[in-house]
Amino acid sequence: MSAANRRSLRIRQALVLSATVFSAACGGGTTDAGGGGDGPPEIIPVNLSVAPTVITARQGVTVLATLTFSRTGTSTAPLTLSATGLSDGTTVTFNPATITTTSGTIQLSIASTASAVIKTDTLLITARGSESGGKLETGTVGVNVIVSGPFLNVLRGGTGSGTVTSTPAGINCGSTCSSPFPSGTTVTLSAAPAAGSVFAGWSGGCSGTAATCTVTSAAGQSSIIATFNSTTPSFSMAVDQTTVTVPQGTSGTATVTLARNNFISAVSLAVIGAPPGLTIMPNPTSITGTTSALDIAASLSLPAGNYPITVTGSGNGLQQSAAFAVRVTPSQGGSNDVSMSFASCDPSLVPVWLGVQSGNGTWARVTSAANGIFTFTPGATGGVAFVTRDGNGFRTQVIFGTASEITAIATGPGPCVVNTQLGTKRVTGTVSHVNPTAFVLLSIGGAQTMLPAQGQSYTLANVPAGKRDLIGAQEFSNGSTDTVIQRMVIRRNTQYANAATVPDLDFSGIESFVPANHPIKVANLNADQSQATLSFLTANGQSADYFSTTGRFFPALNSDGVLSFGVPDTLLQANDFHLSTVFAVAPDGRSGRLVESMYHSLPDQAVTLGPPLSTPTVSSIGTNPTLRLRAQLPSQSAYNAGVNVEYDQGANSIEVTATAGYFGGVPPTWVVDVPDFAGAGYDQSWGLRSGSTLSWLVVAAGGNVLPFFGATFVDGAQIVAGLTTNSSASFTAARKRK
Repeated sequence: MSAANRRSLRIRQALVLSATVFSAACGGGTTDAGGGGDGPPEIIPVNLSVAPTVITARQGVTVLATLTFSRTGTSTAPLTLSATGLSDGTTVTFNPATITTTSGTIQLSIASTASAVIKTDTLLITARGSESGGKLETGTVGVNVIVSGPFLNVLRGGTGSGTVTSTPAGINCGSTCSSPFPSGTTVTLSAAPAAGSVFAGWSGGCSGTAATCTVTSAAGQSSIIATFNSTTPSFSMAVDQTTVTVPQGTSGTATVTLARNNFISAVSLAVIGAPPGLTIMPNPTSITGTTSALDIAASLSLPAGNYPITVTGSGNGLQQSAAFAVRVTPSQGGSNDVSMSFASCDPSLVPVWLGVQSGNGTWARVTSAANGIFTFTPGATGGVAFVTRDGNGFRTQVIFGTASEITAIATGPGPCVVNTQLGTKRVTGTVSHVNPTAFVLLSIGGAQTMLPAQGQSYTLANVPAGKRDLIGAQEFSNGSTDTVIQRMVIRRNTQYANAATVPDLDFSGIESFVPANHPIKVANLNADQSQATLSFLTANGQSADYFSTTGRFFPALNSDGVLSFGVPDTLLQANDFHLSTVFAVAPDGRSGRLVESMYHSLPDQAVTLGPPLSTPTVSSIGTNPTLRLRAQLPSQSAYNAGVNVEYDQGANSIEVTATAGYFGGVPPTWVVDVPDFAGAGYDQSWGLRSGSTLSWLVVAAGGNVLPFFGATFVDGAQIVAGLTTNSSASFTAARKRK
């Protein structure tokens, strides 16, 4: 998989982003003259800067900003912080309130009461020391603070479309679905269905089926949802299982379910993607009701592996499809062979080399029989490793585990399905009916682009080959730490040709929908900075993150929580999952914690972060023909499932994962080595070199880790992890292996 899309790089980017928040480059401030002695003192400047450069506050809400300081001298004498310029009802506090170091950051909390004056102020922040010896340390910086009323957010749901407007003016949704109103303002919302739709009612902050509802603007107000249902005939399809497991020479079943919307015609079913030896028959082939059974049979000669299948339904000029996978396991007659399939990968991500190890034996190369399927026999414990191209370099991935763990990963949905993929294709297209104050995130696999409010056309590069799902999210940032997704689009099971023009994505059309929204609250955050992200996982692979709580890290997840957004239950297929990740990054910017969860239906989340990770050590255990490294990490009870270590050096990288099962239980100290692939056909140009700078990332995790490495997806699976990253100029000395 591409280094630009793997989960570990997302973690590393999180650490870098947090380090930026805590160690932003300083901007210049103005100096403040002081008195004392027989004349003006000599001014020693203190450089100050504030991020963001414009702070948007709302009545009844506290927002955060970061003050970065840098003293021009070496003194650590206390500097007192003060602020002026804010109107009644808005105050600022500093944490800490005094500067006692030569450089660093201060957290600003800007709080506005429900009756705060609505206007734009210039907040002046001054750092000033005590005059001593005719010298005075001081600096001042100004930043605009915009105080607005609470935002009223309107979401549109249902299968149809329509418009919601407000009195007084501000909401026209349609285009503008969020607007500030002074706290205590009475706002009347009016719903008007579009042609071919009917208004079905209000939910959230309003209720009932009348065309209007009245609310009072207030801080912390829930989004108001207006549901419009289509009167146009349509249907959708879903398969009741993400993966159907069938041993060689046996059979299994699944069920296709239709959801009908004003649609009474028969729907004819067809199956696409079954290889020779795999028979899948719908029963009945024409659905007049809502369900049809899929009778699945695998021959004894069919190689074990994971096979993606698509079921299409056609009727009355309409066509829909649903995807699932058939996992063929070795026959129950005694074969221990397993097959690891990369058939769902972009061709550029099919391994150029794959090797296996039984116990502590030598590594042996496995060649692909066909279509990226590698068959081997795992030992009671051992490892599997594979090399993929990664831009101009190569990526080596190693997994040490038990036979059952390696079998579960090898015969699961596929190592590429659970990771975002990039490819080589480039497509163009347009979007329509986008709120002019919003922006749109579009992704196909790991390929992603963002359209600013004024943009209607796009180019999406690095689109992977094969059938993929397009995910689009129209998002709005309300000026605080909140991001609201107003509407989403999912276009499923499309294989995009290079230079193709994607049909228009209409964010008020039949493909679009209002997402479900659920809160995320985090315990044990402490003083760390945090961020929550969501991506969407289907049988066609994982999307890039379609949702992030904010463009920067912030600690608000620890208080009232934030809203996250996902696909409503009515639009989920059986093999759909939301991947939710909460990051918490320590002030050093090099260590952090995370909780990653896998949900079919997105729930309200209350997650608890684990403790800070113990300090690992990394040492050299060999340099010829490639550099081999050892990571050692004291075990912690919260992180008892396994350890993952990644090394990045130029264009090459190596990632080694070891489970507790591989060690026969949780060891007192995790010891994870880069393997010796000598004699197994491993090209030394794929590995690491001694004498060159490299960085490493060490992650220890607890929970159900296998679904996140390619085993069968599990609703509610969760990993809790601690992590740390560092770098070294070189490793040159080989050490005797213990």
